[in-house]
Amino acid sequence: MMEASDGWAETAKLFTSGIYVQKYVTIQNVRLGLLHLCLKIAAGIWALVLMFSLRAYDNNAVPSGSFLEVWQMPAPSAQSGDFSYCTNPEQYDYVYNEDYVYKMSGCETLHLGEAHRKQGNSIFFPTSIDDSYVWTFGAAACAAGSNASEAQVLCNVKGGILRILDSTENGKSCQCLISHSFFARHPEGQRLFFTHGFEASNLGVMGNGRMRGSIRSDSNQYSYDGKKWQDLNDGGILTMVQDQNGESCALGGHSKFLPDAARQGIGGTLSEWMVCAGVDLQMADPKMRSQHPMEWSAPTARVTGLELNIQLDYRNVHHEVGFSGVVCYVRISAIQLWNSENYVSYGQLLDGGWSSYRSRHQRGVEVRFLVEGRIDFMDFIRLTTAISNVLTIMSIPAILVSLLALYGLGPLSSIYAAAANSKVNVCDDTKTAVTRLITNEAAMKLIEEGITRTHVRNTFTRALTHYIDLKPANKHNMHEEKWKRKLEKLDQAEGTLQDKELDQLVEFVMQSINHRKKGQRASQSNSRIDVEEYLKLHLRNDPVQLPVIVQLFDDDRDKGILERIFQDSHAFDLHQEAVRCSLILCSGQGDQGDGSGIGRSSHEREGVPIAIAPTPVVPETTETLLEATPPARRPRVWRAGDCAKLLAQRDQE
Repeated sequence: MMEASDGWAETAKLFTSGIYVQKYVTIQNVRLGLLHLCLKIAAGIWALVLMFSLRAYDNNAVPSGSFLEVWQMPAPSAQSGDFSYCTNPEQYDYVYNEDYVYKMSGCETLHLGEAHRKQGNSIFFPTSIDDSYVWTFGAAACAAGSNASEAQVLCNVKGGILRILDSTENGKSCQCLISHSFFARHPEGQRLFFTHGFEASNLGVMGNGRMRGSIRSDSNQYSYDGKKWQDLNDGGILTMVQDQNGESCALGGHSKFLPDAARQGIGGTLSEWMVCAGVDLQMADPKMRSQHPMEWSAPTARVTGLELNIQLDYRNVHHEVGFSGVVCYVRISAIQLWNSENYVSYGQLLDGGWSSYRSRHQRGVEVRFLVEGRIDFMDFIRLTTAISNVLTIMSIPAILVSLLALYGLGPLSSIYAAAANSKVNVCDDTKTAVTRLITNEAAMKLIEEGITRTHVRNTFTRALTHYIDLKPANKHNMHEEKWKRKLEKLDQAEGTLQDKELDQLVEFVMQSINHRKKGQRASQSNSRIDVEEYLKLHLRNDPVQLPVIVQLFDDDRDKGILERIFQDSHAFDLHQEAVRCSLILCSGQGDQGDGSGIGRSSHEREGVPIAIAPTPVVPETTETLLEATPPARRPRVWRAGDCAKLLAQRDQE
């Protein structure tokens, strides 16, 4: 239970003892720098390409059709083309099944009102027609005596078929039915024209902007409230006709229509429209077959009909077209299908209950207009998001290189990680700052008696005056003239330290570095400071620690490929130099007899490098640090005398 509670205590201490603050560390490594620069350039190019090619800072609205007008004009009197469907209609006969048999008797010229049917923005051109003429007679005309009835005689004259209907109060009524199937003569010559425009809403930052345009206007317009419209002073709408593959296609000899040329209508003959769609009335799509045993081939489009789709695609951003305005791409496509419609025309009612009507079932080309597109506008919210995305992409190279530097380079990563992750403790760091100050003072003055509490106080007092520009309340160890000059440079008594406060500061520092007996206060001892505690404070934040140095210069250690590639050049050269010096010293090629190296015995085995150092090489303080190093990671350091004894022992063996 005790171990578990200690574990929880350590975890709680980890989360409550401090916070993480970002720290910027400059790692001077040319190869890592080049890698980071290359990745940074690549990320910048990629971010800019994504931002500007996709226009990530823009929002868009889908326009709706407006000012769309469609009309038909009859074919010119002079007609040309293949009229085999009129002279030889049998070749177009088609049997779908027993109930649907299509046999055309020839072709007829439709009247102006029957050559097309328009419903809204859709227009229908008949190609094949099945007419049924029906005369209904009253019971008196249908009654038959010794001779044929009046209805029968009339029906025979018309070449129809008489059939008896249900009984009425006056007797049985009857009907005369005549069926007639034929092709419409030259529907390809019918001409189709249209004018168009658009309107887009929900534009702008507030979403209340609207934009509209028409080929009947020289300029598009914009409104912030939907009531007051302002001209954009652009080129209006440019209409570009394209086929199903997006290639230019001509209608009436032109594929591009500026507003001046489009006001009279954009269009051409139905055959030109179908050419742009890649179809004609003679095509026979195998997918239209019923696979019935009575069927012998696929029906032609002249029998079944077509659906002709005209897509109006409005774009106000069009880099491929040099036009200052909105471009409307008119893309034409078609599909063969059973495209039919029915309608009935009634005749005049006659006396005796007679009536007549014509029921028409026709198939043909139906033209439909579809509106889509994209009206782009600057959106500041998306612009902010786009900039944030660019900054995020630009930060990725630094993250990747940082991960490589901190975790992939062996001992180098240990050094980099130590530099990048330093712990900040106000108490310890205050002591560290003071101890470094003391070290500098001691190095300058070469104090022989050592660093005592009095020396700490005097040094810190001078530092407050000379280096930090704080003045104590009294003038300890300072000349009168020097003190007056300090007072002239400083403001009025601001940031002072009293004697009591200064003593408390010295006491705080000496608690860790003063060598004293157990239970004795630092103020009660004025002996030399404890060197071991002093060095721990002095070196606590150094990124290069002794175990890392041992690993860095361990020639027998296996190095990873990433460490070899990104090995710091200067450190690598020092490493190789240290190895060569070690081999020279142990092989007897160095200086002899001066205490810095020894000769090589003839019985010494080759290939056993021993690190030789002058005697003494390890001071007491360094040995203290070595003792703090884990045994498995301690270096093997030899004094020259120890190496000589070892070689002599080998010679005797």
